[in-house]
Amino acid sequence: MNRTLLCVMVSFAMSLIAAFGTAQQFELGDVIVSGGVTVPNPPNFPDYDPKLLWFDRNGQFKGQLAELFLNEHFYRVAFSPSGALHAASSRGILTVTPGGQVSAGGFGNDTYLSLSFAVDGTLVAGGGGVLALFAPSGARLKYYLLPQTDTAASIDLASDQCTAYYLYINVFGRFDVCQGALLPRVPYAGGGADFRLLRDAGVAVLRPGTLSIPSGMEIYSIDGTLLRRIPGAIAAGALDTDGNSIWSGTANGSISKFDLSSGQLLIGPFSTGLSVIDGMTVFGEPRAALVNGPLAAIPTLSTWLLLALAITLAAIALIRSRAL
Repeated sequence: MNRTLLCVMVSFAMSLIAAFGTAQQFELGDVIVSGGVTVPNPPNFPDYDPKLLWFDRNGQFKGQLAELFLNEHFYRVAFSPSGALHAASSRGILTVTPGGQVSAGGFGNDTYLSLSFAVDGTLVAGGGGVLALFAPSGARLKYYLLPQTDTAASIDLASDQCTAYYLYINVFGRFDVCQGALLPRVPYAGGGADFRLLRDAGVAVLRPGTLSIPSGMEIYSIDGTLLRRIPGAIAAGALDTDGNSIWSGTANGSISKFDLSSGQLLIGPFSTGLSVIDGMTVFGEPRAALVNGPLAAIPTLSTWLLLALAITLAAIALIRSRAL
């Protein structure tokens, strides 16, 4: 092997290390919050300024990721298994980088309200009366109609990769996105604003409160037994990376973290500066469908990094041996 080829190998390996080393700029445990600020606009017709904000694992503000035009909306947000941040919005499903670059159109231009990823990167998106499946490339694979009374304002794909649970104010439904079949509704919990399936097969339901449903977070066991209630008008939530605690965003724009087992307040509340919180996620959030662990693509990235490092070290060693 000549020296020129070795130098090329070293350069290629170092470029791989540089590329993958800078690809993950979000840090494990970072909290992403979507929402908006109400801007006074007399007489009595306030504008809505939509924002996507970034906090660290302790709830400290790291920056604003993105902003849309007045009276547009961000909805739910979710990380794909490869670590890319996606936001449902009035412009369609957006992809947002840590640097704040926003790209649209990758999943069509239809408006969806909620997002959940399968472990292979398939995206399940929900909205008013519909569920849609997208390939990781963004191509739409399937499109299903829900009952006219149903809206998938929040969605979480189960670990079987097929059962999509969806929630709205007075609906908690299930749909088999593999077979295209509507399943029996969840026989407990009722509706709410947001929810997360838990790793013990229970569920955390977050409620802003209505005339018929009290506000707060309710934790249910696998058999539907109400285990505890955490008070507060909660509009959105996201599991922490440990799977044992949950972040919540209230209707007045503050965020907190609670222990799922005891209901104890662990962090917060912190004001986000938002008037309304519409969605939350955590970098590394252990969503139910990610059966191989959060950020399932990281082992692949690690393999490439190890390969690049091995090539680099081997090439350097060979160059040194030839020089002796």
